[in-house]
Amino acid sequence: MYNKNFNKVISLVVAVMLWIYVIGQINPATERKIEKIPINFINENIIDEEGLSVSRISHKYVDVVLEGKRSEINSISKSDIKVTANLKEAKRGNNNITLSIKTNKRVDVKQMTPESIGIKLEEKVTEAKPVKISYRGKFPKNKEPGETYINPRNIQVSGAKSYVNRVHHVEASVDVDKIKDTAKEIEAKVVPVDKNDNKVDMVGLSQNTVRVVAKMMEIKTVPLKVQTVGEIRGSLQLDKIKVPKKITIKGNSDVIKDIKEITAKTVDISGVKKTTRIPVDANLPYGVALADESKNLEIQVILKKKSKGEITFNSSDIELRGLAAGYTASVTQSTITAKITGNDKNLENIGKSNIKLYVNLNGLKEGTHKVAIQGNYELNLDKVSFTPEKVEVTIRKE
Repeated sequence: MYNKNFNKVISLVVAVMLWIYVIGQINPATERKIEKIPINFINENIIDEEGLSVSRISHKYVDVVLEGKRSEINSISKSDIKVTANLKEAKRGNNNITLSIKTNKRVDVKQMTPESIGIKLEEKVTEAKPVKISYRGKFPKNKEPGETYINPRNIQVSGAKSYVNRVHHVEASVDVDKIKDTAKEIEAKVVPVDKNDNKVDMVGLSQNTVRVVAKMMEIKTVPLKVQTVGEIRGSLQLDKIKVPKKITIKGNSDVIKDIKEITAKTVDISGVKKTTRIPVDANLPYGVALADESKNLEIQVILKKKSKGEITFNSSDIELRGLAAGYTASVTQSTITAKITGNDKNLENIGKSNIKLYVNLNGLKEGTHKVAIQGNYELNLDKVSFTPEKVEVTIRKE
């Protein structure tokens, strides 16, 4: 039994030694695939001098298959491989750039995918974009930052025109837990973002950080009083005005604790021609600011079409004006319809008593005449029309 176990041990040792010999001394050739090796761009200064910038890159990474001795293959890493795209000959528009690859190891590149990439160059522009603060974390109860100061307030954004146009603002990210009850300066990293707060790539910034000064302030919600003046004129009428009833303010606790309500500046709606929203301009005491949730308070002025109505008159309702002495007159038309357009308020209780129909017979002699119907009305009506527009009037001597 002892001899058998001893033989097994000897066999295992011999096998391990043979394996070490094969790997270490014979060192057979092998292959290895390495993925997502970044592409480096060279001679970017040349396209920059020509006022151009990259607006599209078909690939940012390549995959390679390497072959060589096992010891070399096993020791290689991504940092040992450099893939470059030379922009020296690139022009405005679409370009196809052949990639080059180098490694400091003694291996061969069997395959690189892709071997070339497509890039697009367009006009390079630089524009100033505003810096806005984005807070990370949860605010303490009934508190939020106030008295904020950003330096600088704008940052230069450079790159392809189409990408710079996408940048809505530059976002400065600040951790909430860094903001205290007393003002403190914080260095914040900045990122270009679009109107939906998504990061915009392919652009450069004049600086990567800004200085932010802020402190925590108390917030409080109180009633808001908004007064409107003016009347709507034209083809539409006022339906309703939606006014915010509350407003949230912020400030030091000793400043806002006694505030019971806030009034806003009077809003004139007389120039409104369609349904619209008008910002609320609050009259805030010194040391008080709008909380973030109330920064975009608006009143909504909703308009609608004017109302229409009809009133039916008899011929006896028509007043005969201007008839010469010694003559009589009669209207042959049996009924007349008045079509009326105006505000709901004016049409709500309108009736015959509000509109006086008449015909002007001044200068007319004996006989039958077609005379235009006219009307007098004290109410503020937009339009009154009659059907028929004229009536037959017969004039006779007495």
